Amino acid sequence: MRQAREDMTAVRREADELVVSVKKQAEQELETAKAQAEEDLTAVKQEAERALAKLKHQTEEARVIAEKEAAGALAAAQQQAEQERRTAELDAQKVLKETKQEAQESLIKMQTSAEKFEKQAGNLNEKYSSGCKTLTESTKNALTTILNDTKKQLSNTVQETRKKIRTCAWVSITAVILCAALCSLVVLWSR
Repeated sequence: MRQAREDMTAVRREADELVVSVKKQAEQELETAKAQAEEDLTAVKQEAERALAKLKHQTEEARVIAEKEAAGALAAAQQQAEQERRTAELDAQKVLKETKQEAQESLIKMQTSAEKFEKQAGNLNEKYSSGCKTLTESTKNALTTILNDTKKQLSNTVQETRKKIRTCAWVSITAVILCAALCSLVVLWSR
C-alpha cells in the first residue's frame, strides 16, 4: 500500500511537472506567435503605406499630365479660333476691297459713258436734246441706285463677317471654360 502511495505521489509529481512544462511551452509559443503577429502586422502596415504613397504619386502624376493636356488643348483651341478669326477678317477685307474697286470702276465707266452721251446730246438738234437730258438724268439715277445697292451689299458683308468673328470668340470662350472644367474634374477625381 505504501508503495502504491509513493507511486501515486510520483505520478502526481510527474503530472504536475508535465503540466508546468506544457504551460511554459504554451506560453512561449503564445509569445512567439504574438511577436510574429506583430511583425506581420508591421510588415502589412509598411506595405500598405508604400502602396498608398505609390498611389498618391501616380494620382499626382495623372493630375499633372491631365493639366498639361488640358492646357495644351486650350492653347490649341485658342490658336485655332484666333487663326479662324484672322482668316475671316482677311477674307472680309479682301471681299470689301474687291467690291469697292469693282463698284468704283463701274461708276467711272458709267459716268464716262454718261458724259460722252451728254456731249453727243449737246451737239444734236434741240428737239432731241431735252430727251437726251432726260435719258442722262435717268442714267445718273440708275447709277446712284446701283451705287446704293452696292453699299448695302458691302454693309451686309461686313455684318456677316462681324457675326463670324463673334462666333469664333464664343467658341474660344467655350473651349476655355470646358478646359477649366476638365482640369477641375481631374483635380477633384485625383483627391
